[in-house]
Amino acid sequence: MDGMIRDIRKTPEAKDADRVRLPGEIEWEKRRAALANGIPLPADVRASLQSAAAAVGLAADRLSQ
Repeated sequence: MDGMIRDIRKTPEAKDADRVRLPGEIEWEKRRAALANGIPLPADVRASLQSAAAAVGLAADRLSQ
């Protein structure tokens, strides 16, 4: 498997691509970023979650970004 991955990585990049990626690699990169930085939410979703939290007496201070 390691040899196959090395061979795939040696493949020339597509036009405008920075490198050759394996299936699922982008998702793993996004997962690592989300674990480190949180998941960005649109303002309307944050507001909805804050309202829902307030309705049941929960603090929603971590939704402020």
